[in-house]
Amino acid sequence: MDTRHVPYDTRHAAAAGTLPMKGPVPTKGPVVAVIGAGAIGLAAAAALDAAGRRVMLCLRRVPDVLGWAVDGPEHPITADLLLPDQRPAAPVAVAMVATRAVDDAGTIRRLREVAAPDALVVILRNGLDHVPALQAAGLPPTMRVLPAVLLLAARRVAAGRGVIEGRHPEILLPEGPDGRRVADLFTGGPIHVTTSRDWITIAWEKLLVNAAVGGVATLTGLSYAGCGGPEARQACIALIDEAAAVARAEGAAIEPAPGNRLMAQALSRAGDHLPSIARDRQAGRPTEWAMRNGVITRLAARHDIAVPLNALLVRLLRCGEPS
Repeated sequence: MDTRHVPYDTRHAAAAGTLPMKGPVPTKGPVVAVIGAGAIGLAAAAALDAAGRRVMLCLRRVPDVLGWAVDGPEHPITADLLLPDQRPAAPVAVAMVATRAVDDAGTIRRLREVAAPDALVVILRNGLDHVPALQAAGLPPTMRVLPAVLLLAARRVAAGRGVIEGRHPEILLPEGPDGRRVADLFTGGPIHVTTSRDWITIAWEKLLVNAAVGGVATLTGLSYAGCGGPEARQACIALIDEAAAVARAEGAAIEPAPGNRLMAQALSRAGDHLPSIARDRQAGRPTEWAMRNGVITRLAARHDIAVPLNALLVRLLRCGEPS
């Protein structure tokens, strides 16, 4: 394999009890590709490595250090690094996409280079439109796609280095053979990965929180903890309660006015995390407002549901996008 290997091994730290392992570490088995070395890509690579898997991390440049921290000191990550001008010796059967939606064209090119034609592709992004968006960008129709709900607050602190902030990092996948297969890959690592028969409801609950808190944070600069203050929290609750009607119209089993419940859950999990959409805005990068907020107003129009607060939030977010 034409890769560069980073000779680090988190399993030594795990054996010493310094990583939150959940079971015995399995043998490495087949290579799992992770495309993207941002916060989520690093978190996935670290979790797979800690679970004993061989990881091929597709990234743009080699960092000086490859490491990850989960509620404690940083631990190194073992991974084969694949740069843009490199190709693997053999295509992988499982690839995990951890890039931003605005980079879909490049993501598709990379998938075609590293994954088998019938590969299982896991979309490590929150939201509801990522599968059709990747298909529209040219995802090979023979590849099977598995969406995910990310219940974790990850942050990249430097090139190749990241942390998980908050409590109980978790990834939820749709129930089925593919979901169980991917969950098994993470067994023994620090991120709990499970499947759910009612994945659509969980995905909508996560989207409602991300759209509200992410939007308010982008406009105000507040973190999750800051959005727990009286004024910001009430704004988020109002946005969630309004958009919940759209979720129900789309088949999610969500009660009327779920804002208080969902905000309480989010604030207990995320800590002082700043949403990624707010970090993108502060850095002057294009944000994923369309995938987080625009999808709500678009689906609301389809169902003839009035969402004036969410529509106003979308207009304000669009105003701040780089030209």
